[in-house]
Amino acid sequence: MRITLLGEPGSGKTTLGRRVEAEGLAVYLSGSRLLQTYIDARGAGWQELQAAKDGGNRADPAFTHRLLREALEGLPAGTSVVLDGFPKGLAELTRTENALGAPIDLAILLDCPTAIRSARIEHRVACPGCGAVATIAAASSAAHGPGCAATFMPRVDDHPQVVARREAQESIELLATRFETDGRLWRVRAERSAEAVFQDVSATLRQMTQRAG
Repeated sequence: MRITLLGEPGSGKTTLGRRVEAEGLAVYLSGSRLLQTYIDARGAGWQELQAAKDGGNRADPAFTHRLLREALEGLPAGTSVVLDGFPKGLAELTRTENALGAPIDLAILLDCPTAIRSARIEHRVACPGCGAVATIAAASSAAHGPGCAATFMPRVDDHPQVVARREAQESIELLATRFETDGRLWRVRAERSAEAVFQDVSATLRQMTQRAG
């Protein structure tokens, strides 16, 4: 099962993807998390990648898809995956499906009003170590990934100028329209609580798994 999460910044992709993985429904493969792991490991050219990330600039899609292919190669055959950041736009769809070795089964569009997304972005922080996301008010008691105890901090890509640039570059609606035309799009009301969104999505993923089995 190959799922991709679509949505503008603040729609809840990271929160949903991490919960799906924590519940054992699929492996969550986030472009930003793969990139940060590479940077933390001090891979070749990591300084330039870190500088680009700090500036809110996108990494080369060819490079991020190389990281995706390497991550997929490390998984057992038949593992269900939920992608975040793959593809970022319509121009990357073929590249992503080539990395997967098969078409994406379903694109889940987290549809959320701009005002709600803006409020979420304004009040959220993230862990630079494990990628966990929390509100500023709840950061002191928020759960980290296994073995991580880094300090929650504002995300560089939550700066208003960076958010606007990402929205312009990633062309989510064009990509969503393509998946909808193919009958592979599910629009989910993401203005609701993270728990409500997860319950809807998890039920569908379990049904898909049962049908595939």
